[in-house]
Amino acid sequence: MVPTNFTESNQVFDKPLDMSHNECEALSVFKGFTADHHPIIISCWKPTLQELREINLTGRVWCYHYGNNLQPHALSGTNPFEQT
Repeated sequence: MVPTNFTESNQVFDKPLDMSHNECEALSVFKGFTADHHPIIISCWKPTLQELREINLTGRVWCYHYGNNLQPHALSGTNPFEQT
């Protein structure tokens, strides 16, 4: 997956100093609050063609979290900034 910039992004997290650009790249995010006032950070990712084929074949997406803590999180195929 490739981190993707999006119109609503308002902050960029740079890669850690001890990682190369091949290992990690800057991440554009929206940092704000949910409708019920919980802090939230939203990023946008685009699958490569190979990943998209695999997702279509298996119906699965894998989520990696680096470090020892895991915050509540969610994955979605729906744009959170568009009214439905």
